[in-house]
Amino acid sequence: MAKSKKAKKLDHFEVDVRAYLEAFLGAPVEQHDDNSAPEGHMPDLRVMWPDRPAAAVEVVRDADKDGVNQTVRLRRQGMFIPAPGLSNDWAIELTPVTDIREAHAQLPAILLDAEATGQTTVQGFIDNPHNPVSAKIASLGIVYARQGGPVTPGTDATITLLHTFGSSWTGDMNILASWCEKALARHADVPAKLLASTFTERHAVIAPTWYGDFQAYYALMRHHQGTRTLPTAAPILPEGVDQIWLWGGRILHWSPDTGWTEHERSQPKTHHMHLHPEPFDLLASGDKKVEVRVADEKRLTVMPGDNITFTADGKELTMTVERIDRYTDFDEMYRYENEADINPNLDAATQITGLRALYPTEREALGVLAIRVS
Repeated sequence: MAKSKKAKKLDHFEVDVRAYLEAFLGAPVEQHDDNSAPEGHMPDLRVMWPDRPAAAVEVVRDADKDGVNQTVRLRRQGMFIPAPGLSNDWAIELTPVTDIREAHAQLPAILLDAEATGQTTVQGFIDNPHNPVSAKIASLGIVYARQGGPVTPGTDATITLLHTFGSSWTGDMNILASWCEKALARHADVPAKLLASTFTERHAVIAPTWYGDFQAYYALMRHHQGTRTLPTAAPILPEGVDQIWLWGGRILHWSPDTGWTEHERSQPKTHHMHLHPEPFDLLASGDKKVEVRVADEKRLTVMPGDNITFTADGKELTMTVERIDRYTDFDEMYRYENEADINPNLDAATQITGLRALYPTEREALGVLAIRVS
């Protein structure tokens, strides 16, 4: 007698999608994929319409394979390089094609040359013949190198390898139409699974990630003052996909009948963060508008529209998240964020020094979140 397969368990994201779709659609949404059929034939969820046949829903998070593989290589080969002889720690922004073994082997000597010539930041441009250090780091597939704090006497410097997540959003909402076409091409199992099912109405839910298309991620993460614009271009969908849900800080829906529409999150979460008295008072007065955290697993669950309850010395203050921007490190964040929105009483250099005293290099290496609240 064949042993039956263990029923599939929905992951946290699929559970959230199921709950939100029930609220949006006003119809029960049930788990459909229970491992009772061959792989590739059962969509994740089904919408149990009361007045027409059920609809299939397949859920996917879009991630760039090269970016994910680079993460795996970093974990295996090490994101920290000891560098005796350097006077400062250094942070290095990688691309998905950076050869990490070569970076480990060559960077200490390359950065010694940088320090010897007084360079504190190095752009990785391969076509810059006047800067041999820049050409060397570019040949490794490195975007940018920046000097950190001075080395504590008696210790060795550390070179930290960081991911480059991409540039900020350009403001073009139509990037979402072209992105969902590319995402469905990258994840060809999504339309294939929907097409192979017996459902005649088929939805794909796609969420951008840090390791996917950064323009699409920003377009969905940002909340705007005033009217929030929608894409005007219709996506060209593959056979098997009738409707699209784009899932981020904003939740957008496209169907041939309605075009693009937006659905408000009906179930915002409340997160808790502790603050020292000074930043707490600045938030309470409205002088501080942005809270800075590293992008650890706990903080990555915070989404625009959620609430954060801040506490300090027995006092509580609950605020709503307007938007979240992610940066490679504190230096990059202060190139884009207004320092007065983070702390109106301190300049950017002093703030960066304070943040690095609070967060060690390995924590900053996770990435930095600028959480705008109101």
